[in-house]
Amino acid sequence: MVIILTVAAIAVPRLLSWVNEGNLGAECRRLAGTIRYVRSRAAQRHTSFFLTLDLEKGVYWIDLRRDPSQIDHPGYYVSWEDPEDKEFEAYEDDFVSRRELRRRIGFERVTFAEGADEHYGTVRIEFRPDGTTETVAIYMAATDERVATVTLDGDTGRVRIYNYREELEPPPLLYEQYGADE
Repeated sequence: MVIILTVAAIAVPRLLSWVNEGNLGAECRRLAGTIRYVRSRAAQRHTSFFLTLDLEKGVYWIDLRRDPSQIDHPGYYVSWEDPEDKEFEAYEDDFVSRRELRRRIGFERVTFAEGADEHYGTVRIEFRPDGTTETVAIYMAATDERVATVTLDGDTGRVRIYNYREELEPPPLLYEQYGADE
């Protein structure tokens, strides 16, 4: 009996760690799949789609911009201060709906290549009909302090998953791109 309890004491924590690693990886793959889907829907429907992330609640969904004639106050965006949003409406179909991150996993932050770094509130990423979007890194963290990164290249639409914190490189300045002097 002592041998069995000793083996269990060693094996159970390792098993739980392995299961939690799978959960973080699965969430990253699910988010990456949603990103690819949103990009393709924007191109197919010839309209902008938006991936909306609620960083505090660990929830994400797809939005469409409403017809401006149906909005009382155009230009009104959702914010962490006022969650009511009249400019956008949730988009749902057979393949995607509002998704909640698994227990013990949450959004750590979202970083845009232009320098914005969001830790709180709601973040919206636009996917345009021409296939472009913003270059962004989405950091997801587990309660055991592991971090994974989902990056999106705004020009190519390529989505990558890293099992660690991968920082975005800032875009080159114009004079660096074209070899001109300051």
